[in-house]
Amino acid sequence: MYYYLHGYGSSSNSVKANIMRDILGENNFYAPDFSSDNIELAKEQIKAVIDKINRSEDKSKITIVGSSLGGLYALYISCLTDVNVILLNPCLVPHLLKKDLDVAVDHILAVTNLSLFAYKNYDPAKVRVWVTSDDEIINHKFLTEPFFYADPLEFKVFELNEAYSHAFEGFREIFKDFAHKS
Repeated sequence: MYYYLHGYGSSSNSVKANIMRDILGENNFYAPDFSSDNIELAKEQIKAVIDKINRSEDKSKITIVGSSLGGLYALYISCLTDVNVILLNPCLVPHLLKKDLDVAVDHILAVTNLSLFAYKNYDPAKVRVWVTSDDEIINHKFLTEPFFYADPLEFKVFELNEAYSHAFEGFREIFKDFAHKS
């Protein structure tokens, strides 16, 4: 079972969510929506995902895929549920991008607390990090790589011929290949 967590301002019907839905089918896929502007609602939505995972019969068969801010949420949830996670161009330190986003300060502070918790508690054996070399929003060399003080299972930088941009164009073939090998 795969969970997909979208990024800031996106939804459960994003391009990547629909690609995963296409490849995996509805019965092996779940994509909740998260509030981008109401932190209390976002906290409730994160808790609902944690509760859903914890009610699962076999958590070892669950992988969360999180994109951008959804990557931070996915890593945080993985810390609390011990499930595998794939982070796509993750925004792990959102307070450093605040100037570029129209987000309330209380939201940034709450999300930063999630980031600090994840930084201290993630299990590197559960984490795959997939970033594009030309992400126009996040500099992964300075903002993502240093986050992982313990080596993740995989930290893969995709070059332009494989995938590109913060939107992770090229995701279909990469995920299709990964899902078929898993």
